[in-house]
Amino acid sequence: MAVSGLATRVLAAGNTFVGPTYWHMNFDLGDRATLIAHGNHISRGGDPDQDLVHTSTYPLGNSATVDLGSNYWFDDGTPVLLDSLIHDGNDDPEIHIIVNYNPILSEPVPAKKTSFGGVKSHFR
Repeated sequence: MAVSGLATRVLAAGNTFVGPTYWHMNFDLGDRATLIAHGNHISRGGDPDQDLVHTSTYPLGNSATVDLGSNYWFDDGTPVLLDSLIHDGNDDPEIHIIVNYNPILSEPVPAKKTSFGGVKSHFR
């Protein structure tokens, strides 16, 4: 997922994110960009040697925010494991983005059922 552009803001809720496959789930944020994703199910899949979440930033740094709190992070999603699977400013001082993953939900996010007609109504 790339969130780029000056002061761009993306909100995500009720989704399932699965990664990594062949690449990281990359959150590339523009200057003063914000990603807030709460109430999602985040799963590991594919290559276990890849970071689950990989952030990057411009060389001069920025004030980007990644807030991934209040999500369900698979059955063994503990702070120790998430720290090892998330590459952010805690791992590289050149990256000026810290990923917040707290609080961690202890059970999967309940699925909402939406009819196709309900989805279509958003585009009328």
